[in-house]
Amino acid sequence: MQEAVPYEQIIGGRYALYRRIASGGMATVHFGRLLGTGGFTRTVAIKRLHGEYLDNPEFLSTLLDEARLASRIRHPNVVATLDMVTAEDEIFLVMEYVAGETLAHLLQAAEERGAEVDPRIAAGILCGVLYGLQAAHDATDEQGGPLGIVHRDVSPQNVLVGTDGLARLLDFGIAKGKGRLQTTRAGQLKGKVSYMAPEQILGEEPDRRSDVYAAAVVLWEVLAGKRLFPSGDTAGSNVGLIPKILEADIAPPSSWRSGLQSELDAITMRGLNRDPDARYATAHAFAVALEEIVGVATHRQIGEWVGELAAATLGEREAQLKALEAASFSADRPSAALIDGTVKARQRKRLASRSGEGRAQASGHEVEDEATAVETGPATMRDGVGSEVSSVDASGVNAPLDGAGYDVDVQHGSGELSTTLASSYQSDGLEPRRRSKFERPIVVSVPASVELPMVSRRWVYVAIIAAVLVVTAVIAVLVS
Repeated sequence: MQEAVPYEQIIGGRYALYRRIASGGMATVHFGRLLGTGGFTRTVAIKRLHGEYLDNPEFLSTLLDEARLASRIRHPNVVATLDMVTAEDEIFLVMEYVAGETLAHLLQAAEERGAEVDPRIAAGILCGVLYGLQAAHDATDEQGGPLGIVHRDVSPQNVLVGTDGLARLLDFGIAKGKGRLQTTRAGQLKGKVSYMAPEQILGEEPDRRSDVYAAAVVLWEVLAGKRLFPSGDTAGSNVGLIPKILEADIAPPSSWRSGLQSELDAITMRGLNRDPDARYATAHAFAVALEEIVGVATHRQIGEWVGELAAATLGEREAQLKALEAASFSADRPSAALIDGTVKARQRKRLASRSGEGRAQASGHEVEDEATAVETGPATMRDGVGSEVSSVDASGVNAPLDGAGYDVDVQHGSGELSTTLASSYQSDGLEPRRRSKFERPIVVSVPASVELPMVSRRWVYVAIIAAVLVVTAVIAVLVS
C-alpha cells in the first residue's frame, strides 16, 4: 500500500500542490491534484515561476500571455491549459498531466545508448508537432478573429512525447499573438538561437513559416542524431551561431547517417530553406509530406519507444503519482450525502413546480415563475362547517385529506373525475405511508364530462367522502 504524500499547499482553494516534476530556466512544473466536489479528483501539472522572477512584471506578463494564448488552442497535439490561479503573491498555471518525457531527454537517452531513432518514429513525432503548430496558427479569439499565433520556441525541450504515443507541443510563453500583454522590443530576439529562423534573426516579423523552419531543424537533429547548430553556455557563443544560421551550407541528414531515404532528405531540406517562400507554406503541408512520402510509426510504436528510453524516469514518476493519489481529501466521505441531497433537492423542485402549475389551473392565471409557485401556499377548499375538505397539490391533483384513518386523494384525469382512498405523504413529501390497517384503496369515479360549477363540485366531493366514511364504518362493524 502506498504511503500518502503530504501536499505543499492548497492554491485557489481547489488545487493541491505537490513535489516538482521538472524544472526549467524560468519555472518549475509540479504534480497537482484538482479537488472537486463529492471526492472527485484529477491529477494535473502546475507551473510556477521561480522566486527570483516573481517581482519582475515582464516574466509575470509572459506567464499570463502563455495562459491566454494556449487556452485558445484545442488540439490533442498541444498540452492543454486548464486554469490559472493565484495564491498570496504567486501565479500558477494549471495544465493537463501527461505521462511522458521531453524529446530533448529522449534524444539524450538515445545518444547515451548509441541508438539511432527509427525514421518512421522521427516522422511520427514531427507530424504530431506540426499538427499542433497548425492548430496554434489557426487559433482564433472569442469573436472568431485570428490570433496570429507564432510559437517562436519550437525545440526538443518544448516537445513532450507521451507514453500514449502522442507528441504534444508546450510552452507558449514567448509566442507571438494578438493581445499579448508583453511586446518584443526592437532588436530583441525571442527564442533559442539554434532553432531561430534566418528572417527572425534579421529582425523581420516572424510568421508561421518561421515555426516550420524550427520544426525542420528538430527533424534534422532527430534523424542525424546530433545538433545542427550547437549552442554554448554563454551569450557570446550564441551570437557566434548567427553567421552559420544565415550563411553556412547545411548538409542533409543522410550525410551523418546512412540508410535514410532521399525523399526524407528532400522534405527536411525544404523545411530548412532560408527563403520563407520556398519552405512549406503551412505546418499541415509539411506533416502531410512526411506521412505520404515517408510514412510514420503508429502511436503504439512511439509509446513503446518512449517507455523503453525513459523507463527509469517514468517508473519513478509513476510511483510518486500513486503515492500522492493515496492521499485522501474526503475523510467525511461526502459522496453519499451529495447524491442524497441532490436527489431530494430535485424532487422538492419538481413538487414545487407542479404545485405552481396546479394553482395556476385552479385560479385561471399563469404562474410567472417557479419562485412565485414556491412562495404561494397550496389553495385549500373548505366545507361550510370549516373542516378541511381538500387542497390542490403539485399536479392539479387534490392533496391527501384525512377521514376515519384514511387519506383521500381527489384526482382529475382525462375522461373522468375520481376520488381515491390512498396513502398520505410524510412531511418531506417524498415517501408514501398508510395510516390505517386497511390497505385496499376505494375509488369512486364521476364522469368528467359532467360540467359542475365549483360549489356543486365541492358538494360532490363531500358526498363522496361521506360515502367512503359509511363504507368504512360498515367494514369496521363487520371486522369487529
